[in-house]
Amino acid sequence: MAAVQTRSERALNRLAIAAVLVITLLFLAPIYWITSTAFKPRNLATTIPPDGYLRAGDLAFCQALHQALSVAVST
Repeated sequence: MAAVQTRSERALNRLAIAAVLVITLLFLAPIYWITSTAFKPRNLATTIPPDGYLRAGDLAFCQALHQALSVAVST
């Protein structure tokens, strides 16, 4: 690999890294689900339909996370 990368090579590298991160999160999501369910009381763990990941108070956090990730990926 050359020490100097073209703009397209850098973009391709960033795209590959982003794809690996997304795939990693997809594979880790069930482990998170199992772990979070293990620490819930039985009545919350067995509700139908199950509780979602987000609550009303999490919206500001999600917006801030989206902005931070947008800046991190674009730089």
